[in-house]
Parts: sequence; C-alpha cells; structure tokens
Amino acid sequence: MKTRTIARFALLTALSLVLGYVESLIPIAPTIPGIKLGLGNTVLLYAVYMGTTLEAALLMLCKVFLSSMLFGGGFSAMLYSLAGGVLSLAVMLLLVRLPRVGVIGVSSCGAVSHNIGQIAMASVLLGVGSVWAYFPVLVLSGLVMGPLTGSVSLAVFRSLKKANRGETYRFEPRPFRQSWKTDVLLTVIFLLAAGAAWFFLSRSGLDMDTAIGKDSESDYYVEVYQNSSVLYEIPLTDYGTYRISDSISGNENVFVIDSEGVHMQSANCPDKICVRQGTLQPGRTTPITCLPHKLVLSVVSQEELPEDFNLSRQDISEIKISDTSG
Repeated sequence: MKTRTIARFALLTALSLVLGYVESLIPIAPTIPGIKLGLGNTVLLYAVYMGTTLEAALLMLCKVFLSSMLFGGGFSAMLYSLAGGVLSLAVMLLLVRLPRVGVIGVSSCGAVSHNIGQIAMASVLLGVGSVWAYFPVLVLSGLVMGPLTGSVSLAVFRSLKKANRGETYRFEPRPFRQSWKTDVLLTVIFLLAAGAAWFFLSRSGLDMDTAIGKDSESDYYVEVYQNSSVLYEIPLTDYGTYRISDSISGNENVFVIDSEGVHMQSANCPDKICVRQGTLQPGRTTPITCLPHKLVLSVVSQEELPEDFNLSRQDISEIKISDTSG
C-alpha cells in the first residue's frame, strides 16, 4: 500500500470509530436493539466509492474488531456487528456497480442489510426465531437512517470535488436527481418486504403490537432461554425477583415478575437495551432480549411449553432472590 493510501485508511478507521462511539451515546429507540443513526456508514460509503474492495472490507473489519475491544460488548456483540457489516458491505459493493443506483439508494439498502444481518446472527446465536419480530421495524429504521447518512455522504463528495485535491472515484456518486426512480423503487421493494413480514408475523403471533387473547394468567409461563436451551419455565403468577448469573463470565441479569407481567430490572451488559424493553405480557409476544448475554425472556402459553421440558424437575428457588405480592 502506498503512503497516501495508508494515511487515508488510518484516518477513515479513526473517524469510523469516533462516529460509532458517538452514535452509541444517542439512543434512537432504546427498547428496540439494532436501531442506530448509522453515522459510521458515511465513512464506509466513502471507502466503497473511492477505495478498492479490499480497502472497504479492511475498514469494515477494523471498525468491528476495534469497536468491540475499545467500547466493550464482548465476543457476541462483535459477531452481531460483523454479520451486519459483511452483509451491508456486500450489498453496497453490488449496488454501486449497477446503473442508475444513487448514493441514497446504496446507503438505504446498506442500512437495511446491516439490520437484517444482525437479526440473522441473533437468531443463530440465541436459537430463538422470535427475534425476527423486530424485522419490520428495523427495515423501516434503515429506510429512515439510510437516506440521512447517504445525504451526508453526498455533501462530503461535493465538497471533495470543489476542493479539487486530486481525489479520484472508482464509482461516480450519482445524486438523487439522477437516480431517484431506482432509489425510490428499492425503497418500495423493502417497504413491501417489511409489510409482508409484518403480516406473516402477525398471523404467527409474533407481531410487536397485536395482542393474543388470554384466558387466565395462570395458563402462561415466563420462558428463560439462554445459550440455545431453555433454563426455566416460571409461572407468570409466581411473583418475585429472579437472578440469572454466570460465575465464570460474570454476566448477571435480574428480572421481576409481578401483576403487570415480567420486566428486566437490571443487567451488567454494556448497552442495557434489555432493561429498557418494558414489561412483557401475554398480549405482547416480542421477547425481551439481552444479546450480549444470549438471554431471552418470553411469555408462552401452557400449550407452547417444550415437550421435552419437565416442570417438576426445575428448581426455581435457586434463582429466586425475593418474593413479592401480587
């Protein structure tokens, strides 16, 4: 690599790390994991249009690994970012080569693809398909954040052209006025996909807003799922405070079951998104998910209990730290 290329790569890496840290301090939707401003995507867009494929890939990998080392999150958080980054970069590298696709379209599709990659990795690591209930919302967030970061990138490209510093483009950035038909078409396709997913998930009982009719709370259980296995099935009427901890890793989550449902009271994970996800009830089937600790809380009916799980053999007293009245 030439000295100029090395210097540019170092600057882009530092800038992507700083922007990634800044966006982590700005909660867009605290109760929904995966929604961010995507400020770091502006730097990756620059590499996609002006650098080589190898430079863009190395920039994405450096950002993922260095962010996890500097800002915490652990190995699992790194895997989520890596899955999102790989899929996002692959989609952007493909679209940038297609005619009539502009920077706005590339950025939007990259943002949506990043969210899809994270959901897919979460589904694999947690072994819980219900995390796909977030898909429609994350698609919509990508279609909002993507154009914003794309607009910022267009402004940067225009400034570089005016400065005339000898920068060359591998792919000419097309402004929105030249590519709006294709960009809008891509947006419509993603909206239709989000709508179809919402309809399917709603019919399957995984919609974030649609309530399921319930006969009585005693017919429901709080399912504690971690590392691809069910740990406990706690009756929703067994009010109290519960602690799930790991003496080896030091991970700890505390959740409470009361008359309103179940909610995560505290967690020593880096982002604490699970604490802000509210109260889970039989009418709300989107699970409470602690991605760094691979822990999922969901409410299931008696009919949905795993056939191979023996309720009589579980010892809830080992995790119950206090009783509360209904």
